[in-house]
Amino acid sequence: MLFRSRVADTVARVLARVEGTPLLVAHAGVYHALRDVMGMPVGKVHHCTPYHHLHDGTGWQIEVVGDATPG
Repeated sequence: MLFRSRVADTVARVLARVEGTPLLVAHAGVYHALRDVMGMPVGKVHHCTPYHHLHDGTGWQIEVVGDATPG
């Protein structure tokens, strides 16, 4: 619980200080904690794969960016 809280607090601080869309690079464990906080199922996390996160007003949409095909 404490780790997830620290991840959520850090991401919130980044989002509050940065204009536009920030690039966050993190270890898979941090990403799992972030997805937990977002209420999104984690599943398989592909290393070195950029994901775009967008809140559409009702929930989160998460997709792989560009041509970055996991595998």
